Amino acid sequence: MQQNDMNVFMMGNRLKDILNREKVTASKVCRETGIDRGMMSKFLNGKINLSLKKLTLIADYLGYDIEFVKRTHSRERK
Repeated sequence: MQQNDMNVFMMGNRLKDILNREKVTASKVCRETGIDRGMMSKFLNGKINLSLKKLTLIADYLGYDIEFVKRTHSRERK
């Protein structure tokens, strides 16, 4: 699995955890935000990434903030 694929998979799993914690279904989020259900399903299963706009819609609906984390190197470059 490539790095980008792993990130999509991890993001989908993170959203699944949040949906479970908030006791809301993906279908309800789709209905309320206008996001395509098939697209949401593919995202939750790590098959596609969602646009920042769609991720922001979901985060806003669920009451979460989207934070960008700058990756730093764990080792010094030589």
